[in-house]
Amino acid sequence: ISNCIVGGNSTNVSAGWGAGVYGGLAQIDIMDTVIAGNYVMPNGNGGAGLALTGCTTRLEGVTVAGNWARTHGGGGGGGLRLDGGVTTIDRCAFYENCSTFAGQDILAYGQPVEIRCTYVTDVVGDVQYEQSPITGDVSSCVPVSCFDATVADGDYSIGAQSVLRPENNQCGVRLGGIEEESGVV
Repeated sequence: ISNCIVGGNSTNVSAGWGAGVYGGLAQIDIMDTVIAGNYVMPNGNGGAGLALTGCTTRLEGVTVAGNWARTHGGGGGGGLRLDGGVTTIDRCAFYENCSTFAGQDILAYGQPVEIRCTYVTDVVGDVQYEQSPITGDVSSCVPVSCFDATVADGDYSIGAQSVLRPENNQCGVRLGGIEEESGVV
């Protein structure tokens, strides 16, 4: 998946996974994409933005925001749920995701996840950071709140002072899937 917006999706069963993207035992490459405003129904298994099981995954330049995994028990991962597999996350931005169980942004079971030059605030599971996670003000214009998931028409472009811009973070690269400043998208 490249240069796409995946949003406004929901699972249609109470035990659903991955309202935005679901993958099992596959090679998954997602680049320069926004995954936002997706919703997993109550009692679902999580991964509202993405749910990946046993995949070899590369996320590069992806924004995962405003997704809601409204799960109970073993579900979780509002933005991303990983069950095994090999995952590399590079130059991404995870924010405004919600889960009623664990891992607002990322819930990872199984193999460690390698994270490089990424803005992420809430991760549960086995991760390896190449350097410390990027922190600061995301300053997206009008993101969709996770509580309004399935409404993907938020503005995920970034303001001039955002830590997602190359001049405002320690990696010196754009983070996430939107390049333009607010009002351009």
